[in-house]
Amino acid sequence: MLNKKKNSFFQLDRFNLIHFLEGFDIFLNFSIVTFLSIFFLADYDENYSLPIIIFIICLSFFSRIFVIPLLKKLLYYTKNKKINCLYFLSLAYLIPVFLPNNFLIVSLLIFVFCRFSIGILFSFIHLNYFNSLMDKDEDSYFIKYSLTIIVGMVLANFLYLFIDDFFSNNQLNEWAWKVTYVILFLITALISLVLKIKNRPFHISISYNSSLDEQLSLKKVKKFFFANIYILIPLFSFIFFSANSWLPKFANPENMQFLEFNIVFMMVIFLISIFIFPLIKLIGRKRLSNFLGFSIVIICFIAFFFKYTSSYSIDLLKFFIALVSSFSLCIFFLNNKNLKDFGVMNVNIIQNLYYLVFSLISPLLFYYFINNSISYNIIYLTIGSFFVVSLVSTFYVKEK
Repeated sequence: MLNKKKNSFFQLDRFNLIHFLEGFDIFLNFSIVTFLSIFFLADYDENYSLPIIIFIICLSFFSRIFVIPLLKKLLYYTKNKKINCLYFLSLAYLIPVFLPNNFLIVSLLIFVFCRFSIGILFSFIHLNYFNSLMDKDEDSYFIKYSLTIIVGMVLANFLYLFIDDFFSNNQLNEWAWKVTYVILFLITALISLVLKIKNRPFHISISYNSSLDEQLSLKKVKKFFFANIYILIPLFSFIFFSANSWLPKFANPENMQFLEFNIVFMMVIFLISIFIFPLIKLIGRKRLSNFLGFSIVIICFIAFFFKYTSSYSIDLLKFFIALVSSFSLCIFFLNNKNLKDFGVMNVNIIQNLYYLVFSLISPLLFYYFINNSISYNIIYLTIGSFFVVSLVSTFYVKEK
């Protein structure tokens, strides 16, 4: 019989429900990009309107870096030291349902505000999540966070297929895209109701003290950020999967096969992550991460000199991305020791910095896919470069 420590990997808590919701949010929003583009930016060329909508959706990642300054302001104006973030999330998902199509500028500004607010709320929940883990012997929270997001995305995929079949394209362009926000609202409300029935309402503490500022170390943040830069790879794979319903059709025809990053590859990421994580714990994160990093760099260096024209080579590349994504999720986990060493403030900033970079690169990347053909050699070179930066940072950047 497994003891509590060994079984901790399979134990979920109320925060994992929010991670599940986050997976739904990511997939459904990136799936309806074309409908949002026609609803809000019908007069613009799709080569520009689609990246603009991508950036607006990515505001939920971009805004997370501002959670600490906003927290200080919030404490200055409020006496209530606890809030229920699920109530505000429900509201942020419900407001877009009532956006009019007569005043598109106002509607677009409201939609931008909602996406920005959703990112703040998710970051606020993550900050409290880190606080809750400080005194726990928990070393698998990041992998559980990632896998729960994947589960949410996969389930959202099946739900979106039903919505896409039920409504016509004209209905989705005009108003039916709002159904996805009705679903997000209902899921958020259901989670809030279940937790309330179980007498575990999602009351998040907004307390802040000077010790958090004292924890802040830009050198630690810089070192850890570059040492784990490869985490951007699975983040982009998540977005390719979420945009799979429309991106291959709107992209450059030569990119179509590569951008069909379907559910099979997401399941590969999920299953390999489950099997490899216990192995990493057994062998040791540092030892195995260095071995995997060197192996991926060597493979990418060799693959850079080949030509990729057949469908098999492209499918192999997508499988390689799925494999690297699963490795990245497993070796990027901040265990209990890391939390105490880095401090909650540093961990939150590090995670939000990755989201910040991701939100800035994503619109440019989509613009490139739509207007230019992909060089598969450059993809291998980029993946290898991420791990080169990680290895160099690990071995040569010394903390004072």
